[in-house]
Amino acid sequence: MKKLLYFIVGLALLTTSSCQDMYDTTSDRMIFDPQLDQKTDSMFYTLGILRSVQQAIDQYVVVNEMRGELTDVSSATETALRELAAFNVSENNPYDSAYVYYRIINNCNYYIAHRDTTLTTGNRHVAMLEFAQAKAIRAWAYLQLAKTYGSVPFYTNPVMNIADVEAAANMPRKDINALCEALAPDLEQYTGYDVPNYGTFDAGNTNAGTAKTVNTSQTMLPVDIILGDLYLETQQYEKAARHYATYLIGKKQIAQNYQASVYNYPLLQDLPRDFKAPTSTYSYQSIFTISYPNDIVTYVPMATNKLNGTITQLPRLFGYDFYSTVSGKSYLSAQIVPSKAYKELCDAQAYYYQPSSSTEANPVVSQLEIGDMRRYYTCVTMSSSSAANDTASSYQVMQKYVGANIPLYRVSAVYLKLAEALNRMSYPDAAFAILKD
Repeated sequence: MKKLLYFIVGLALLTTSSCQDMYDTTSDRMIFDPQLDQKTDSMFYTLGILRSVQQAIDQYVVVNEMRGELTDVSSATETALRELAAFNVSENNPYDSAYVYYRIINNCNYYIAHRDTTLTTGNRHVAMLEFAQAKAIRAWAYLQLAKTYGSVPFYTNPVMNIADVEAAANMPRKDINALCEALAPDLEQYTGYDVPNYGTFDAGNTNAGTAKTVNTSQTMLPVDIILGDLYLETQQYEKAARHYATYLIGKKQIAQNYQASVYNYPLLQDLPRDFKAPTSTYSYQSIFTISYPNDIVTYVPMATNKLNGTITQLPRLFGYDFYSTVSGKSYLSAQIVPSKAYKELCDAQAYYYQPSSSTEANPVVSQLEIGDMRRYYTCVTMSSSSAANDTASSYQVMQKYVGANIPLYRVSAVYLKLAEALNRMSYPDAAFAILKD
């Protein structure tokens, strides 16, 4: 991995937005303007922080995917991804950059250090939701750094000049446990806070003409989920469970039901392997839609093209050309493909359903040995004629990023984290009740 001393260079020159950006706020105020004394500044700077999250998100996904067991390389995979998959990263690997996270941290540090939190409208402090959000995003960024690099330099003052760079580079290093000790007590005062919500906005059209809409409240990180993650990673399971539950109960979040029992399949009918369930409000595919994704707590929406802001390489790496000018699905040779372990895991699952013979008075539940059907929502098999530069007879494409939206937290995943915390607390019945219901 690269030396962490390179991460801070240039941080003092960050701005809140570019002139052509999906997070453009029409503000010309720079992040090194120390005033932050206008009521509208909170929105401008929060959107600027979210833009820095956009700039880190490709690395966040790629590092986690390539170090896991559920994806693999293909004949088309570039060297940088192969290095990650082999846990043998060269000095110039573009996905090995602590800087992308410290850029987020420095933006948050600046806002926290300079924001006037006493401004009010009536009896409401106008900056407190954004103030809590900046601290949540900073904690998330530090958590990603620690998970990748182990112990990392920790600082909470903004870096503004060369002297600050030298001071920050020499700050004591903290691992996940020390980061939790430093950040969690401060975050605790914001438990139960709502995230900032600026409504929805038009993110422009793709090159193929498809409109994209972004719900700003779904681009924010809830404080209680971040606290839950800090405590879960540091084996403080009771605290983790409390914060996950605080979020789920406080927001009245219910995991979406993607089971197909409502479709009343005929008894023991063997569904085809390329099965696609009838369209429903909460189909599993709806998680990945270009606008209004379901079951999403937080996602990072990327721009529809370079003119509209920061774009992502993730669709291309997983085999989909989001920036194509051709209407409809445009596939490429995937560089990140489903692993053998992932496919075997999916195939080993039993698919439960309600037969057509079932009645309300006498409900019947049966099963088909057809595996986890979510695989067939997200993994499609393409022939060589489907991609101009592919030489294989067939290959699989992951459709997770067809809308150029990168999920960070889903309601269902938060429930799974709660179940893990409860199970670790020696409450397996409660944990499995979550998994079942």
